[in-house]
Amino acid sequence: MSDALADVVERLYASLVRRARRESPEPSMLTPTQRLALSVAVDSGPLRLGALAQRIGTSDSAATRAVDALSAAGFAERVADPVDGRAVQVAATKAGRARVSESRERLRRVLGPDAIGLDASERENLVDLLEQLIAALEDEPKT
Repeated sequence: MSDALADVVERLYASLVRRARRESPEPSMLTPTQRLALSVAVDSGPLRLGALAQRIGTSDSAATRAVDALSAAGFAERVADPVDGRAVQVAATKAGRARVSESRERLRRVLGPDAIGLDASERENLVDLLEQLIAALEDEPKT
């Protein structure tokens, strides 16, 4: 990623965070890893810790710490694995699913048509460019 693009991405992230806090402050702050882990647990349903760690791109120990914090906050829980009774899976609680839904709705308000002042064509172009950026960032490194 070029220095200019990295700078724009960092400024965009900071602006989004500031705008989201101003529009609708988050009730309690979660770390980026915790937010990502909760989002994956909501979207993917119960999954083993190793699978969660892989999906969020972190170590098992970092995923464990994130799940511990989410469990303490009441957003996630460990449940028995239906296939292997010795194993556990991570599942979002009702409060966790509500938290993700509220966060996504807050982001929709922050990025909505009225908030950013772009016409329909400009918004479509922005979405296309952001999808290209996401695809490029998610590409596996070439070895």
